[in-house]
Amino acid sequence: MDDIVIRRVVDSDIEVVEEIAVKAFSVHYDFYREKMGDNIFQAVHKDWKEKKKKAVRDACKEGSGWDAFVAEIDGKIVGFVTLKCDDQTLCGILGNNSVDPAYQGRGIGKRLYKKAMDTMREKGMKYARVDTGLGPTFASARKAYEQSGFDRQLQTVIYYTEL
Repeated sequence: MDDIVIRRVVDSDIEVVEEIAVKAFSVHYDFYREKMGDNIFQAVHKDWKEKKKKAVRDACKEGSGWDAFVAEIDGKIVGFVTLKCDDQTLCGILGNNSVDPAYQGRGIGKRLYKKAMDTMREKGMKYARVDTGLGPTFASARKAYEQSGFDRQLQTVIYYTEL
């Protein structure tokens, strides 16, 4: 297996991390467009790329209340994970995370989740949470979360209709 280095995000990583998020999430938003239809998709998600970049950028900034890590292979950033710890509930939240589609299937996501959960434990968290989709494009993410120890789920379905 490739040598994967997991390290904290630095400011100069953020643009690359944003691009990985957009590349990795494109398949999900293509699925949403197919399921929702163009009209509802455009109303609800037309700016999804900029919103995704902003969410990732905000979580990666020092002082944001989030922790962020990248995975590197041969000095190239190939994935990232963000997490936030809640001292009231003692539940850490796994936030935006992605692996560049060209590097998926190599265990990089699982390595990032391990680092995130180790960080949560170090910060005194007793529980961890991650939200993901139920559609077929999220199947590999669900599998990786389960292989990383997530063992309880609550399912949600969102309905839309044109008025």
